Amino acid sequence: MALNGVSLPARIQVRHLTIFAVSRRCPPLTYGRLANMTPVQGFIPLSSTGMVPSGRSSRVRTLPRVKAPLNGVDALTANNIWAVGFTTDMNGFSQTLAEHWNGTTWQLVASPNPDPMINGLSSLSAASANNIWAVGIQNVASKTLIQHWNGTQWQVVASPNRDGSSNILQSDAVVPNTSKVWAVGYSGNSTLTEFYC
Repeated sequence: MALNGVSLPARIQVRHLTIFAVSRRCPPLTYGRLANMTPVQGFIPLSSTGMVPSGRSSRVRTLPRVKAPLNGVDALTANNIWAVGFTTDMNGFSQTLAEHWNGTTWQLVASPNPDPMINGLSSLSAASANNIWAVGIQNVASKTLIQHWNGTQWQVVASPNRDGSSNILQSDAVVPNTSKVWAVGYSGNSTLTEFYC
């Protein structure tokens, strides 16, 4: 696949200003991981109203929430798509947000909030229907947050943090056919890389 004449690998994740992912698991369309992005051939915007595949075009679908950003999306099939982010309650506290597309509707799926005030998911990576990983942040002191979907429920997975620094995980990738996960982000002014096996 090429974007503006530049050849892209089968799976690439770029964060910050240009945010997208390409997956061969979802022919003929590719599902995007994005934020306020103009459609590019082969990518479908997923915004606060949600756009989902419909043949070779896309159509808007209403997501089951309001004013809550989605930060990550991955698709196993056209009928098994997950998206994560965070929502803010009436007190201004953030909580994790997980949504699932079953081919017909988006449904909210309960996800843990280990901190009483600050929780959010920034990325997810799906290896199979019972092996999905999401990463983000928890706690006012900025600690890493890793969650795993086992096919039934989301569970928090312990993850290390560097003392005296903000620790934030921004992206993750599951090694195919394993439960090994790489997660990256930052700790203070340094790169943070975590590996779970």
